[in-house]
This record gives sequence, C-alpha cells and structure tokens, in this order.
Amino acid sequence: MNIKANFWAYVGIGCSLVLAGSIAGVLGYSGVFLVLLLLNIALIVLNRRGFDATSGAIARTLVGCVFLFSGYVKGVDPLGTQFVIHDYLEAYRLPWLVSLALPLSFLLNLVEFGIGFLLVFNVWTKWVTYLAALMMVFFTGVTFFDALANPVPDCGCFGEALILTNWQTFYKNLILDALVLMLIFALPKLGEGFCCKVKIGLTAGIVLLFLGFEIYNYRHLPVSNFLGWKDGRRMLVENPEPIRYYLTYRHKETGEEREYRDKEIPFCDTAWAAQWEFVSRRDEDPNPRIVEVSLMERMDDEDEGYDVTDDVIGREGRHFLIVVYDWENASSDILRRIWEKLCVAEERGYTYDLLVATDSETPVSDLEAFKTAVGDPDLTYCFGDDTGLKSMIRANPGVILMDGPVVLKRWNGRDFPDLESINL
Repeated sequence: MNIKANFWAYVGIGCSLVLAGSIAGVLGYSGVFLVLLLLNIALIVLNRRGFDATSGAIARTLVGCVFLFSGYVKGVDPLGTQFVIHDYLEAYRLPWLVSLALPLSFLLNLVEFGIGFLLVFNVWTKWVTYLAALMMVFFTGVTFFDALANPVPDCGCFGEALILTNWQTFYKNLILDALVLMLIFALPKLGEGFCCKVKIGLTAGIVLLFLGFEIYNYRHLPVSNFLGWKDGRRMLVENPEPIRYYLTYRHKETGEEREYRDKEIPFCDTAWAAQWEFVSRRDEDPNPRIVEVSLMERMDDEDEGYDVTDDVIGREGRHFLIVVYDWENASSDILRRIWEKLCVAEERGYTYDLLVATDSETPVSDLEAFKTAVGDPDLTYCFGDDTGLKSMIRANPGVILMDGPVVLKRWNGRDFPDLESINL
C-alpha cells in the first residue's frame, strides 16, 4: 500500500466531512465554496489508489447513513414527497406523469432507504454502490438545474425534517458524489459478510417492512411529525404587537411621493389634504409568522372575502379544524362520518370550522350543498391555499383539535374518534 496515497485518501474523507458541516452557512451561490467542493472531488480521484478496506468502510457507512436518513424522513411522510414530485413534474412540463406522483413517492423512498440499509450492513455492496452512483448522477444534474433556474423552491431531499436551499442541496450532492467515488475506488478491497440466502432474506425483509411503514403513514398520520403543526404547539403569537400601517401619498403638482405612518397623517390640515392624494398602503407585522396559511371567508365565488386566520385559529375554547386541501378527491364517506360524530359537538363545548383549498375547483354552491346534505346549516367554512393547508396536516380530510391557538391533537379523517372518547 502506498502510505502517501492512503494518507490523502483519509484527508479526502476529512475534507468531505468539514465541507458538509459548512453547508449550513452557505445558503446561496458561492464560487469559492463550489471550487472547494470540486477540488475535494479532484483530490479523491487523484488518490483513488489509496482507498483501502477501512477508508472504504467509512465511506460506505457515511453514504448509507445519508440514504437511510433521507429515505426515512421522506418515507414517514409519503404525501409530502408526493407533493414535491408533483411540483417537479409540473415544473418540467410532464403533466401526463402527475397521476404517478404517489407511486413514485413510495418507490423513491423505498429505494433510498433500501440503499442506505444495504450499505450500512454491507449487503450486495457492489451492486448497491453502482445504483447509488446512478442516482447521484441523476440528482446532481437535477439539483444543479434547480440551483440555476429555481423551478421548485424546495427539493424535499430530506422531507420536512431538514429544509435546504437549492444551492445547499446541490452542494450536498457534490459531497455525496465524493463519498460515492471513495466507495467505488475501495470496492475491490471490500468483502461481504453474509451468504446469498441471508442477503436475499434481508433485502426482501427490508422491502416489505418499509413498504408497510409507508402505507401506514399514508393511511393514518406520520409517526414522526416534522410539520409546524405539532401537538402542544401554540400557533399564534402570545400578546402580539400591533400591526403598523404605512400609507403613501403623492403631491398633485410636483409628483413627489411620501410615506406616512397612519397615525402621523395630517388629515386635519386642509391645505395638505388638498395637495396630496392617496397612492398605496403597506402593512408591517412585527410579530413572527408561525402559521403558514391564510384563511379567507367569502360569501360567493366572485368575492375574495376577508382574512379570518387569527379569528379561526385562535378561537376561544376547544374547537376542531377540518382540513380538506383537495375537495374533489376527499372521501365523501369519511366526511359524512366526521359530521356524524360532530353532531353533539356544541353540547360538549366544542365548535368547528371547515377549511377548504381556494385553488380546488370547489364552488361555494358545492359547500352550501354539503351543509344541507349533512344537516348542518350553521357550518362555517373558510378558504386557504392548498400549500398552506397541506402544511397543517397530512390527511385529506384531516382533523385538528385546538384549545384556543394551541394544537391538542390531530387525526387522519378515517381515524377521527367519537367525541366521548376524546379525553385530553
């Protein structure tokens, strides 16, 4: 073994780990950081003969752990991965594949987790390494285009558990490329510790178990919730500061524009009022934004309505939010069962609101018909963008129990229990 080459092989591993830890501080494009990543890959290629069984095992474990983590955080939320794949197919003008977004989500999550598991436990290492390399070539190219053109703002490579910018995702893939190259160069020196029958059994077992895990999370709710709406979390700022309103006025003769705080406008000055005309208004909310959805209440399809987000989410007492981000594809049977269980809600001190996506093709008349069908003429409903509603709960329909602005409990609509059994 060439000791010098072996030394530089370990330097390459160390550089990859240091660069990986530095990604958090590089949100956008950085020519210097990109050069460092490429130099790291060049260092690994130039010293490819220096990778032995030990350095190869380190690379195998690191690559496997990344794939394991990526597969798990996406597999625990297959609907979230479906949404990302849907966005990609729309961005790349492949609408004829949109109907396959969910199966592709299940398949991608399974493959990633499977690659990670097999690499960590050194099963079929040669073939799994080549499969990982092919995936990295594809995803490195895709994320490079994403970084340049930004067709999709969030690639979802680590689901909701770890949000990266498109440039950070591309940098991450270059580091993974470096580790996969290390593994490829060390393959001739790596052995496998299982016989063929054991390897087949392990592979079949992990496929069946993880597929069942994905199905469970899809039919119910993710067992690990990485969304902002978590049990026990307050969704509105406590004791919020007042919103500041700024109005811009233009001088009728000179065209000069000035911005005033609403409390500072000299309305009592008749000379000023005669010379200045209103142009625009902007609002400045000093409070941190917790809720990622805006809820609007409207009377008909032509009326944009008005914002009732804080009123609905922060309503006093215990109240249910029934979330339907896709009305057309929501199960009518599940919705009816939810309302059958809500019929005694007011008697038990609960209120409830129906939240529907604005960009679904659901007219107000359909919702009015639904109120009649379930015998609930006093049902209040609001509209929010589908992305915001999807960020609340991974179910269509889903039910969230609130105590004021605090999340108490969440259910997939099919799991919503009788109110008598809710004991919180």
